Amino acid sequence: MKQLLSVLYAPADYIHPQRFKSLGSPQGTAQQQLLNSHLLAHFGLCSDLPTAATSVLMRTLVSNWRHLRTAATLLGCKLGRADFVRSGQLASLSLMQQRYLGLPIIAPQIALPDQGCVQTRAQALGASYLLLFVPQLPNALAQRLPLLFAPEQLNIAMPSGLEPNYTLLNFAIDYAKTNYS
Repeated sequence: MKQLLSVLYAPADYIHPQRFKSLGSPQGTAQQQLLNSHLLAHFGLCSDLPTAATSVLMRTLVSNWRHLRTAATLLGCKLGRADFVRSGQLASLSLMQQRYLGLPIIAPQIALPDQGCVQTRAQALGASYLLLFVPQLPNALAQRLPLLFAPEQLNIAMPSGLEPNYTLLNFAIDYAKTNYS
């Protein structure tokens, strides 16, 4: 419950720096609360606690919120593997990302975005893939998931008919927790 409350009421703890430029780190609890209140209002974030029984997906995302950026990058590496191989950029990935690609996980292959460094392109692809899960989330979490990423990272069109794969998401989150903590 504490993690859910943190995700709902403390967006300053996780919002991507390109989404909100602060004037430095808030000093003290009062300033932190003021900043969070401002962010909730600025982005029009609903702060209602989900009333329905929490889904496995919701519990997974909330309990691993701080790992979702890394998991998105891993997802992007896996989804864009064919492009990395074709373009000869596989060696540009970190050793951990290369090891993740070596795991026997079946994933659809999706074209990487054209611009940005390898890491940015992988994270953008993974972030856009994560958004496929948004319809399954309560409104409060659906509003907050995109805030983890830069706005331009969420503009990649996914192939029509592509369904979000919970197992693929779990593998990425577990790998992120184990290898990047």
